[in-house]
Amino acid sequence: STGVLGSYKKNAAGEEVLISRIAVGGLVGEVAAIDGLPSAVKIIAESPVELIPIPLEKVKSTLESQPKWMKLMVENLATQLRETLKKIS
Repeated sequence: STGVLGSYKKNAAGEEVLISRIAVGGLVGEVAAIDGLPSAVKIIAESPVELIPIPLEKVKSTLESQPKWMKLMVENLATQLRETLKKIS
């Protein structure tokens, strides 16, 4: 499989700013799955992609029954946060 997604957020001037790129095998919507709030970013396919939707209840039950998956998700979010902070510092 191939394909890349871009994660974008509007800045104060209303311009779409690239926050991160999501490669094959990456996750989209994990923050919303954790906190239940709408996504804070817009995801745009930058090339043809194949997405596999996972129902929210399936994600929640898996995270509750498989702590290793929660750990991996938190590690992924920490990496994304660090990369984002590098961009703005």
